[in-house]
Amino acid sequence: MRKNVLITVAANILFGLIPGYWKFLGDISTSYILGQRILWSVPFTLLIVALSGNLPLLKAAVKDRRAMVLTGLAGVVITGNWYLYIWAVNAGMVMETSMAYFIAPLVVFLLSAAVFREKASANEIMAVVLAAAGILIYTVWMGIVPTVALGLAVTFSVYGALKKAAGLEPAVSLTLEMTVVLPFALVFLAFTSFGPQGALTGLPVAQLLLLVGTGVVSSVPLWLYSFGVGGLPFSLVGFLQYIWPTTSLVLSIAAFHEPLTLPKLICFLFIWTGLAVFSVPKLLSSWRAPRKAQEAGQG
Repeated sequence: MRKNVLITVAANILFGLIPGYWKFLGDISTSYILGQRILWSVPFTLLIVALSGNLPLLKAAVKDRRAMVLTGLAGVVITGNWYLYIWAVNAGMVMETSMAYFIAPLVVFLLSAAVFREKASANEIMAVVLAAAGILIYTVWMGIVPTVALGLAVTFSVYGALKKAAGLEPAVSLTLEMTVVLPFALVFLAFTSFGPQGALTGLPVAQLLLLVGTGVVSSVPLWLYSFGVGGLPFSLVGFLQYIWPTTSLVLSIAAFHEPLTLPKLICFLFIWTGLAVFSVPKLLSSWRAPRKAQEAGQG
């Protein structure tokens, strides 16, 4: 279990550090980065599927009409999420992306209650109310809605709901998602890459390699994450996921010098309090369950 925890922590840290990668491509248009990311994600995720012995699962998924429809929708949603994320990072809004992925588990809960009819506890309802209060305070104080954070949180949560409904292995799912949107990316790249005004014209070799590396950036953390969480309780997985936005928040302040204003701090405090109310009881319950089972066995 310790090995799985370390791998899952490493994956979440890598997810949190991804904004630093997009900064190196900041002078390239968001649309072009996205097109290249889709292009190179396919071979790298396909390689992961092959190395993990999941090619039979990929073949079976292609024949499953329901899974393919859900996967196609997930591909469209995650494409929108990726675009907004890359744009936000290179617009100097890494802190807002961090806020998004703190909010996301609560949005997932709302979707679970609304779509999958999962029963809500008093703690879960309180957590959502606290997060909503923080966002409302920020909106009234600043006179603006944190649209980037909310947009990322909602698209990521809808994406997760679609993946859950499809029920595919993560790398298999991402391979199919990217394959569905790949033809559109290829057409876009074909029209924008070449010629006197083409995106690749005069591009340094280092940035060309970084564009190819977008596939690795998308695939490796996912592979580590899917490998690590396999042997962990779901509640612990959810708790460890907060490492991702925490890493991004520290990065935004320490490396990118984004200001943590008082309204943002108050908003974060409400969200963090809500997450504590939401997660700690689940985590404690998962730790107590094995002890109770052991005591029952001894009795």
